[in-house]
Amino acid sequence: MNYPVGGRELLSQVPLGAARAEADRPLTPLVLNNADDSGDDTVAIRLVHAAPDAPPVNAVLVDDGQPVFFPVAYGEVDAVFAMIVENPIQIRTAEGDPIGEFSVDATYGDLVTLFATGYRTPDDEPGQEAFDLLSV
Repeated sequence: MNYPVGGRELLSQVPLGAARAEADRPLTPLVLNNADDSGDDTVAIRLVHAAPDAPPVNAVLVDDGQPVFFPVAYGEVDAVFAMIVENPIQIRTAEGDPIGEFSVDATYGDLVTLFATGYRTPDDEPGQEAFDLLSV
């Protein structure tokens, strides 16, 4: 759900957790600020950790291993301004084990949101979606 302010959608609400009564992580809203201060020579990139059974994650550039995000735990959001436009970002556990990759395709001045979502072990969570990486 987006909230327009002055003709712009400055806030978005993202659901975290599960609506089931027996869920380990109950359904809670996470409000994201869509106002970005990226300039004409950077891209605003944010990572939303929405995978309930995944450990805290890091993100690095695939090409050179340069860190983009440091440990981001479930329910947390981190953002950076970067000079990357087309560069894959690898999501790793805090211990360095690869989980997946995002392809970032952006234009300078854009705001890109990367979501780590779903369950790494969906068989242990009946009716739940498998782990996935989404970029919007």
